[in-house]
Amino acid sequence: MKLEYRGIIKSVETLPKTDLPENAVKFKEPETLAAVNKAALFYMVPLAAFICLCVYLGVKFGGKTNPLDTPLYPGAILALLSVLPHELLHAVCFGKDAVVGLYFAPKELMAFVFCSKPISKARFIFLSLCPNLVLGWLPFMLWLILPDLGKTGSNLLIFSVYSILMGAGDFMNAVNAIRQMPKGSYQQLSGMHSYWFMP
Repeated sequence: MKLEYRGIIKSVETLPKTDLPENAVKFKEPETLAAVNKAALFYMVPLAAFICLCVYLGVKFGGKTNPLDTPLYPGAILALLSVLPHELLHAVCFGKDAVVGLYFAPKELMAFVFCSKPISKARFIFLSLCPNLVLGWLPFMLWLILPDLGKTGSNLLIFSVYSILMGAGDFMNAVNAIRQMPKGSYQQLSGMHSYWFMP
């Protein structure tokens, strides 16, 4: 995998356009980066509710330190610093022969990668969820199952929660793939949109 830093994007119209197969079908998805953020809220709310429930149960019945009783900024800072590793995990999932562009969209508080390499439905779903699993759900599960770690545990929790919620748009991509892509189909990016096609 070759990663290329392509800087700050001011318009999605500048994203590379790909030669797509004739039978390619555009995903039903948001048309702008701002709309992606709004749509991601639909996934963020139930995720946050589930996490709050788990934290409440962990504090009430699992003997965990209440994270609100400790400074939360170290975990939050670590989560912000994990933006680049998050995108690198996406990039690696495209495979060893892929050329992947890294973009930042400060106005939308967003970073993302772009690669025009076609990938299978299963790989696209895994690619979408991988950073959330590694940086979000894994540390969250460690917080749940390990003995109480006090302030360290609270910051691990905050890091994991931020990492999960920052990836709400990735959950949207995975759900779109599950709902819209037929079995055996492939996904490919062109501009800001995903397309699926049968090989």
